[in-house]
Amino acid sequence: MERNLHPIDSRYESHEPDDPGNWPDNIVTWHGEKDPNNPMNWPIGKKIGLTILLGITTMGVSFASSSLSPTFNQVAEEFGVSTEIATLSLSLYVLGFAFGPLMFAPISEFYGRKVAFLPAYFIFGIFLISVATAENLQTIMICRFFAGLMASAPISDTAGALADLWNDHDRALAVVGYSVAVIGGPTVGPLIGSAITESYLGWRWTEYITAIMIFLIFAIDGFFLPETYAPVLLQRKAKHLRYETGNWALHAREDEEELTGKSIIEKHISRPLMMLVSEPIILCLAIYNSFVNGLLYLLFEAFPIEYEEVRGWTSVQGSLVFLAVLIGVVISGGIQASYQPFFWKKLDRAHEKGLKNDPEARLPPMMLGAVLFAASLFWVGGGAAKDKSPAIGIVGAGCIGAGFILIFQNVVNYLIDALAGAGFPLFATPMFHNLGVNWASYLLGFIAVALIPIPVLFYIFGPRLRAMSRYNPDKRKASQGSGKKGEHNV
Repeated sequence: MERNLHPIDSRYESHEPDDPGNWPDNIVTWHGEKDPNNPMNWPIGKKIGLTILLGITTMGVSFASSSLSPTFNQVAEEFGVSTEIATLSLSLYVLGFAFGPLMFAPISEFYGRKVAFLPAYFIFGIFLISVATAENLQTIMICRFFAGLMASAPISDTAGALADLWNDHDRALAVVGYSVAVIGGPTVGPLIGSAITESYLGWRWTEYITAIMIFLIFAIDGFFLPETYAPVLLQRKAKHLRYETGNWALHAREDEEELTGKSIIEKHISRPLMMLVSEPIILCLAIYNSFVNGLLYLLFEAFPIEYEEVRGWTSVQGSLVFLAVLIGVVISGGIQASYQPFFWKKLDRAHEKGLKNDPEARLPPMMLGAVLFAASLFWVGGGAAKDKSPAIGIVGAGCIGAGFILIFQNVVNYLIDALAGAGFPLFATPMFHNLGVNWASYLLGFIAVALIPIPVLFYIFGPRLRAMSRYNPDKRKASQGSGKKGEHNV
């Protein structure tokens, strides 16, 4: 039979295929370090294209989170509720992000990235149509929550897909481009949503058009996005070889793991919670990332108050301010990319000292982002008065975007190397109305200032904290001995 994967190791070809005893351990692995079937070894052009496609896929999710925000006044008027109640639809969408990974992460690990998020992505589009056709507010709220739940599938799986494709050296640059695409979604969403809402189409078409975009991305992913998760690819390879050789004992290492409810709960629920509670690095960075992510969604309520209510701009004009956030994100992406040569020089020096890794070398851009993010909040607050130039707040908005990406990007990379968006929109409107845009921004600025020391402290004490962690790789290797033996390339 013709082999459509790659040649089997020659030392096995002389054995009878029906004699499983001649196959050491019967464990199927990659055919050497340069196996072209390993996603890590795919052509660079293909990996760049897939990274762009993954970014666009997740950008559709983040776009949908904010495209409805300019419609809250119309929704509130149509269903006879306050604007704050209508805002709940944004919070419920983001809340769905929190629960989705509990469902989709196990599916991703056992059945692959593509199977985990493509069906969910299609269902996500259906829920958007349900919002567009809703005849009461309860339907909107329920469907927005389940839309966010389904939309969390690509969010939870895409980070893993990037890790499947890129090695440590190239991953940071790939994540920079991906992050810019993802953050671009919610910054463009209000502008498109405002234009649709102010047109003859009305607020429902914000969801119809978003759903059409989601279905288009779904179709493109279905045709062009391959499976990238190596364990699943090895399982498929083992299955192919069993039929090809007649040796039914052949299997991938992952086939030895039993899928049980207990193992899923332990790996995807209890263990992450335990790490969150017991690891100060993870806890502090999770709090920090939740704060900056929550502030990003808070802007969807704060900017309309400042530019539409205070300054009298139209909804479309007010939404143009979000483009300043996008410009800041793009600029900070360039800063992050330009820092990579310095990072690798630091890592080379760490290797010369006998250290395997130096995650703290990721933190200097995050320190810059922490200061920039806090300063930008005071900047926005200082320019909020009607007699002040709107350019002051717009430049501050750009700095918020720049600070956000520098923090978000390096938190992700630092956590990878080292081992509350739903609530913010709910209090944004009353807080900015009661305190005023300036003092509400100042309050958030003071909180951001209080969080500035986090990356600095980890830069200084990070190695000591990581050494104490029960999840420290060196500790685990020492306790496990020399590791598993007898694994062979087939």
